Amino acid sequence: MVTNESETLEYIKIDVLSVAGKNESDLTVVEFSFENKHNRPVRITGLGEQGALITIDKEGFSHSLINGNNIEFTVPNEAAKKHSLIFSGSASQVKQVRVWRETYDIDTKFRDASKNTGL
Repeated sequence: MVTNESETLEYIKIDVLSVAGKNESDLTVVEFSFENKHNRPVRITGLGEQGALITIDKEGFSHSLINGNNIEFTVPNEAAKKHSLIFSGSASQVKQVRVWRETYDIDTKFRDASKNTGL
């Protein structure tokens, strides 16, 4: 079971696949990829802890997960898993996504301002 940054980065490669608005709300859906480089399944926990996952907007303000409690899932051995999470704040304003202390800059190619997701 992986519960912290150092263990996660040892076994799992994390990437941001997309950033989109959720319906007509002021919420953001971020789709992540968790790629397991280990020959055994890896159970990920602890992402719902305060500050473990945030988005940072263009003005430098952080935005929290919506219903981030009990985020747990297993990534199969030598495979990847997609996982979508919902954050407060407008998708069009997201500049960065932070997972533990790893920061991912959000490129405009991840934004789809004309399309919202129903998650």
